[in-house]
Amino acid sequence: MIRTLEAVGMDKLILFDLHSIKIPELFHIPVCHLSALPLFAEKIKEERFTNNSTVLISPDMGGIRRIKMLSEMLSGMPYASIVKNRNLATGETTAKEIEGEVKKRALIVDDMISSGSTIITAVNLLLQKGVSEIYVFATHPVFSNAAPQVLQKSAIKKVFVTDSIEVPEKKQFPKLEVLSIAKMIADELKKKR
Repeated sequence: MIRTLEAVGMDKLILFDLHSIKIPELFHIPVCHLSALPLFAEKIKEERFTNNSTVLISPDMGGIRRIKMLSEMLSGMPYASIVKNRNLATGETTAKEIEGEVKKRALIVDDMISSGSTIITAVNLLLQKGVSEIYVFATHPVFSNAAPQVLQKSAIKKVFVTDSIEVPEKKQFPKLEVLSIAKMIADELKKKR
């Protein structure tokens, strides 16, 4: 895929929240790796989630870097991470432990939601630990299979995603809010090379 993109004569590639920060190193053309985290920080402030009752949650240890960056954007908002295990044969995820302190409100932050199983595993553990309000922020709304139904039926209050992937009408649900990354892309395109 990388070689195909390079072969078409592209001057620059703009990407959002790659699963691995090493991917841009594979390209021979300029790559701009943007993040939806500033957009999420803005929304968190707008929703007034910035009081002492809120904690940022990474649904797995792989998201620690992301959650620390968002914490810094929110003046050091506390964060915690869920220790998750995935059965490679079945794909089933389990979680029994949280590294860090939980509070009344939890904001789960991830790079993408595919089946929703990682998010639901995190939600169930947070509920067991006494969290009463749970919100989700994710950049890429893949929403495979029954993810929209699973998220809608869960204890999650609201799911915020970006429009990095179009969410077709059949995958939209009442708890979903789509945030636009258009301005971030436009600002990047305006920059001189």
